[in-house]
Amino acid sequence: MKKALIVVDLQNYFIDQSTMHLVEGIKKAIESKDYEEVVFTRFINRPDSSFVRNGWSGCMESPETDICPMLKPYLEDAAVFEKYGFSAFRADGMHEYLKRKGITEIHLCGTDTDACVLASAYDGFELGYDVEIIEELCASRNGKEYHQMGLSLLRKNLAVSADGTAKR
Repeated sequence: MKKALIVVDLQNYFIDQSTMHLVEGIKKAIESKDYEEVVFTRFINRPDSSFVRNGWSGCMESPETDICPMLKPYLEDAAVFEKYGFSAFRADGMHEYLKRKGITEIHLCGTDTDACVLASAYDGFELGYDVEIIEELCASRNGKEYHQMGLSLLRKNLAVSADGTAKR
């Protein structure tokens, strides 16, 4: 079984006191060499997006959209996909890339557990991947309560076990 680590939206905009702790752990996960592929997503908000229509105009350009500086050295050996919605699988070519690489299992980490990680887990599951949420490497900018709500939904809807693996 080939595994990919998908680092969801670890961009300058999404790094704050609620998410900063993720960076060191994600660096260790990448350096562990436990993954055949490491993939980063970058969320980019567009002027015509639903987000803007709903009143949020952040994360539209650099430096907000840049992967945080501490993880930039890992971009050389990783695939980076730009997305314009919640799910990593809404990024053009993401699913095709993983299939071409023979990936059958994805491990998700990053921000926000209650939004982009959650949506990516749902889509990955529906596309047939074995999904693991690395709980200690996920967080929400809105705090621990939202992180826990996201995890609760994942546990219920994807039958995620205590070890973070979705059981089908």
